[in-house]
Amino acid sequence: MTEHQIVEAMEQILSQVKTGVLATVNKEGYPEARWMTPVFLQEEPRCIYAVTSIHFNKIHDVAANPNASWMIQTRELNKIVNARGKINIIDNPELKSRVFETLSRRPTVLWKIASDPSDLIVLETVIEQAVYFQPTAGTKETVDFGPRQ
Repeated sequence: MTEHQIVEAMEQILSQVKTGVLATVNKEGYPEARWMTPVFLQEEPRCIYAVTSIHFNKIHDVAANPNASWMIQTRELNKIVNARGKINIIDNPELKSRVFETLSRRPTVLWKIASDPSDLIVLETVIEQAVYFQPTAGTKETVDFGPRQ
């Protein structure tokens, strides 16, 4: 399986389920997992994007430790992808616009939680490794991503 194929698998799953679980490390060193609405952008296919508020704890956690993991799975749990990498916190109006445009096609709880759009920020996870698991088929493939171009 190639980088392209595993990203394509994640995009296909997300087109159905719309959400994934993001795990980061909190200030005490423990994992924190939360449901998010991730998207991929065509121009940067090896990155997972999500939006959050600058006031949420995960921003402080990611600033202190950018290591993160995503779990994206089908409802039937017959296809599961775990992707890990490092998160960049980005406050770039152009990138925000592209991510918001992609997210606007998906329902999300964030809009109800973060009432002031100026408080929203982009989390960019640069994928370093992804594992594609099909439990019912008994297959597991690991893809190491090369350096970001």
